[in-house]
Amino acid sequence: MDANTLEDTELRDLTIDILRAPTARDKQRTLGASDLANQCDRCLAMKFGGVQRAEPIQSARLWLGAVLGTSFHGEIDNRIRQHSTDIESPLFDRVSHTYSEMKHPICKIVGYGTIYGTIDWSLPRQVVDWKGSTRKKTALLRDFLAMTAGREPIFGRQHRYIKLSEKEYAEQMAGMVHKMNGYFAQVQLYCFARAQVGRPVERGSIVFINRDGNGYFDLPYGDRYNDESAMHDIWPLSFDASEDAARQIIARAQGIFDLVKRGVPYAEFEQAPQCWTCLNEERSTDEADLMENLPDTFSFGGQTIAA
Repeated sequence: MDANTLEDTELRDLTIDILRAPTARDKQRTLGASDLANQCDRCLAMKFGGVQRAEPIQSARLWLGAVLGTSFHGEIDNRIRQHSTDIESPLFDRVSHTYSEMKHPICKIVGYGTIYGTIDWSLPRQVVDWKGSTRKKTALLRDFLAMTAGREPIFGRQHRYIKLSEKEYAEQMAGMVHKMNGYFAQVQLYCFARAQVGRPVERGSIVFINRDGNGYFDLPYGDRYNDESAMHDIWPLSFDASEDAARQIIARAQGIFDLVKRGVPYAEFEQAPQCWTCLNEERSTDEADLMENLPDTFSFGGQTIAA
């Protein structure tokens, strides 16, 4: 085979190398809005301390979702910046003077430095954050919001995209709510950042885009486009900007940094019950301990087999 032609195994290797190549966001070492919004005190403390603990757990094993999320962020940004004249929508005309992927200073953590955040899309009186999701996660969040409002869940645990036991349904919904609280805090920091540069906003919005969706119910001329019970793959959630909420998030971060600076052990910081990173770190440690302490021989079917 020609030297410039790749075998299938080589093509797969190269594709993975391209997709896993670090972006500017991957190389960022200082903390940003999403870090301050982390709901786990222990995680934030370890981030302030420069402890790199996500690599073996998240980045090395479950990396593709993050790459796809970064990809659609770039695609949306490209369409807004380069192809705005092709967007035939009176709504786009209405929100003129928009900016995408704009970096703003948020606050200063005394002793650490300035925290910056990059807003996905800045509208005149609103900030928008794109979030990659899945149909299952979005359904869980929508069920939670419906039940919080005193209504029946929209989908329920036996829906075709969920299919969970009662216990699993409750546990996974709690995990999604934990993540959503972090998203809410992150967007509140973006709203606060806009106010600091003299461009205050009234609303913060998160637009969930399902990576495993097909957009079937998101065609404007479809008969279920406005049906709340349909599995929409593009689903926005908005809320009022709150300076008080942002200041509370910043004050919490300052308090955690001060404790880290004083040398408080990371184990003394509270771990959020639904923190995916901490839970998986514990699981990975248990697995490593198990592998280290495996016996030299195994007994199977009456026979002793060497490891």
